[in-house]
Amino acid sequence: MIRTSVMTLALAGAVIVTGNAEGWSRDGLYAGVKAGATQAQNQSFNTEYDAGFTGGAFVGKKMGNYRAELEGIYEESDVDGADLATKFSGAMVNGYYDFKNASRFTPYVGAGIGYGKVRYSSDVAGTDSSSEDALAYQGVAGVGYELNPCWTLTGEYRYLGTTEAGDTRYQSHSALAGVRYSF
Repeated sequence: MIRTSVMTLALAGAVIVTGNAEGWSRDGLYAGVKAGATQAQNQSFNTEYDAGFTGGAFVGKKMGNYRAELEGIYEESDVDGADLATKFSGAMVNGYYDFKNASRFTPYVGAGIGYGKVRYSSDVAGTDSSSEDALAYQGVAGVGYELNPCWTLTGEYRYLGTTEAGDTRYQSHSALAGVRYSF
């Protein structure tokens, strides 16, 4: 009796942990938010940045293993040892490919292109701030964990860059955690 109960609990736990993501996978609209840490880089000046903050919100449509998405992004990093900051805000159109499998974990890769505004600011009195518009692009690799048919937790790496914005190109590497809701 005890042995049967233990076996039943072990089997139920295995089903809960691995699940059948294929059965949960839903096509249709989704929305979500993500946030994390970013490390900005400046290609034209020899500038070191402290780790900063990044966040965003997105809406999209899932079609089989493919997803199309609109995303708003914000990033902010302070210059190491100075009262200067670099901020990026942008709107991106992204495409993703989900590597579906028999577990609740779904690895994915994606790329995006869009508009970005790079803003350089200072807390020093009398110092001007400046901003530049640029074409933005990104590459993404991550994994989603389906909690249930509607909610998915995500963890991802993102490389973000711009074409030349004024005298420099903005680039960053980010680690993000997020949540996605499928309607």
